[in-house]
Amino acid sequence: MVSNDAASENPVPSTHRGILVNTVHILKTNPWLTYMARYSTIDEVLASYPDRFRADKAEDVDAVVFMNLTGDNARDVLLTVKDQTLSIEDGSADDATLTLIADTENWLAIENGELKPMMAMMQGKLKLRGKPAFAMKFMSLFGYAG
Repeated sequence: MVSNDAASENPVPSTHRGILVNTVHILKTNPWLTYMARYSTIDEVLASYPDRFRADKAEDVDAVVFMNLTGDNARDVLLTVKDQTLSIEDGSADDATLTLIADTENWLAIENGELKPMMAMMQGKLKLRGKPAFAMKFMSLFGYAG
């Protein structure tokens, strides 16, 4: 039997202590895993990229990603990664390393964690053209887990 003194020393029920400790450990050892922001516009998403960009994962990356965002608030954006830096500009590129095509609402859903990228591709909501191996690398540059 647990005494009242023992219960007052640790107010977290014993069934939850392991989960809390593991969660804290994961967050401390993976600082890029933070509370996922909730975006309401593509502009907010694009504005978040410089802060989310993982330069440590971009070593030896020299690539251009063309984001062809369609639908309401359609936008063509180029993300250029070179020398472990990211630049973002409006525009298109025929020779991009990776071309990402998605409706703005679907891309917002992916960014907000409501739609997984793989599921979006299987449903035809996200199309990728270019080097398939780079698609996963691209996602890791911004802290996506999958």
